[in-house]
Amino acid sequence: MVVRDDEGVALETLIAIGAGILLGLSIAAPPGPMNALIATNTVRRSRLAGHLTGFGAMTSDGIFLAVTLAVGGVIPVSPGVRILLYLAGAIVMFFLAVKTYPALRGDLTIRKDASDQRMHSYVQGLLLGLTNPFQILWWLTAGLAFMRGIGPAVAVGFFLGILTWILLFPATIDLANRRWRGTYRVVLLLSLLVLVAFGTFLAVSAVLVP
Repeated sequence: MVVRDDEGVALETLIAIGAGILLGLSIAAPPGPMNALIATNTVRRSRLAGHLTGFGAMTSDGIFLAVTLAVGGVIPVSPGVRILLYLAGAIVMFFLAVKTYPALRGDLTIRKDASDQRMHSYVQGLLLGLTNPFQILWWLTAGLAFMRGIGPAVAVGFFLGILTWILLFPATIDLANRRWRGTYRVVLLLSLLVLVAFGTFLAVSAVLVP
């Protein structure tokens, strides 16, 4: 039997956490509806609102992780369930796009980040995360199999990677918005286009699911 020393175990743990951080960043950083929502809330409300939107999204990942591990195996997704997921995701994304459009046409005044608005930002991130079919399908299938096979250290790193992104991304957007006020409209326009594009893709996918 091979006995590893404490330094070897610690090094392996650090490497696993580092790999998990890179995985979390690779999933959180690419452009998509969640980053569009984070950016929108950052410029419309405040940096804190952007962070809270991200925390809502991360909460949804934690919920999916707990649920899928409790089930204990990869879950087959029937075409009917997939259609419902796509339609629900499309409705939420179109709804967020509709909510964003008036702000794009309005003035550049950033609303005060009252406590109820802070909670609203968190709930928006949580709702989008819980109804995003890409996120749901990933956790129920590949995500579950992956998490069960890589160990707890990588899972910890995975969430640290997501945490890093939801802290850095709104801060960067907020800094850019303070230096150049045109950032406000650019972010809202791009966010609107992303939400409409993903909503349309999901709606079309629901129709085309065999």
